[in-house]
Amino acid sequence: GAAGAAGGSNRLAKVLKSNARPLVLDAAAAEQYVRATEASHLQYQRLLSVLPRTRYHLVFYEQLTSATKGPDAWSLIAAFLLGQRAAAHAKVPSSTLRRVHPGSCIQKISNWAEVRRVLNGTLSNQACEW
Repeated sequence: GAAGAAGGSNRLAKVLKSNARPLVLDAAAAEQYVRATEASHLQYQRLLSVLPRTRYHLVFYEQLTSATKGPDAWSLIAAFLLGQRAAAHAKVPSSTLRRVHPGSCIQKISNWAEVRRVLNGTLSNQACEW
């Protein structure tokens, strides 16, 4: 069940080496990568918005695993998929909302202040704040 899945993700997080050591990112390379990736995502969103009878709801992993944003994100997903009335009765077990990589950007990226400055205004920077 959910407890087993949560235990599996905890075990996985312990063995992932990236969880144990801080990263130092080349800020210029990070900015180039993030802005190119987000531009590609924006093109895809625009395509979806012009297709007839295509509805979509954009959700980020960081929203779903955020202690403050997670419950609202799950409620919006339920409303999108089930409709408002049915969504009012939908329940999401909190044990399924665990991050595989614990820690925030500020905890994991040694030069976060520099990277944050160049990523200002991006969705990726916003996601790091969730």
